[in-house]
Amino acid sequence: MKSLTNILRRSNITPFERVKALVHNDIHREKTGKDGLSDSDIYALTKGWSPSRSEATEYNKYILINFNKYSSNFQEVSDILA
Repeated sequence: MKSLTNILRRSNITPFERVKALVHNDIHREKTGKDGLSDSDIYALTKGWSPSRSEATEYNKYILINFNKYSSNFQEVSDILA
């Protein structure tokens, strides 16, 4: 999975796409008991990037929305993001 981590670090994905990948990983873990992303992938999505101020604000907004609204219902999140 080294190449996926490098792609994540070098790519220009939006904050929404970063949060969406993390949510999909959480859903996968709930269904299978295993993470779909490695620890280094999760690091690349969360801490391994240098966002601008507006990107950081947008990322934090999506994280808070997902945490507050969908923290207990992964199926609903899966349906929304599909």
